Amino acid sequence: MQQFYRVNLDTGLFIEPVPFDDGIIPMDEDIIITHPPEGLNHPKWDFELEQWVEGKVNLFDLEEYKQSQIDFLTGLYEEELTAGFTAYPFGIDTPIEFGYDNVAQNRFDKRATHLSLNPNIDSIDWGTKNAGFIIMNREQFISVLNKAAEHESNLAFKLLYAEASIKNATDKVGVDAVEW
Repeated sequence: MQQFYRVNLDTGLFIEPVPFDDGIIPMDEDIIITHPPEGLNHPKWDFELEQWVEGKVNLFDLEEYKQSQIDFLTGLYEEELTAGFTAYPFGIDTPIEFGYDNVAQNRFDKRATHLSLNPNIDSIDWGTKNAGFIIMNREQFISVLNKAAEHESNLAFKLLYAEASIKNATDKVGVDAVEW
């Protein structure tokens, strides 16, 4: 008994094995008499090449890989975001490093609200990463708030662009080409 292979005539994808008695060669269009090679996960008959090829990328695995890369880049985003930023409230010669972890983000938001609700606030004291506690006037602190917003916005855009590129990739090489 020999075994042949029924394929979909439109896609070439393997449908089922078809046993035949020795000596009888089937003449049906959808029967392929060549045995698929080992290692094909989704055998597909290529009618032009007249050979078996890999029929489809395992989309579940590719989607899983895409998600793992998005998760990895999201982690890098969080690291870079919470690492903080540098601003120059006292001029270009005085770089001040500001933390931007969740507590600092919350504090920036509250201070911004407080400033907008109370125009009489003239000075803001703030803890920094490299200069200890500093006192800034209203305009200086607003410049730091703007830098914080820019820091967060730039990183968010970078992550969204990377996510879109990964989601649009059609294979692992395309996913791996996306860099942070």
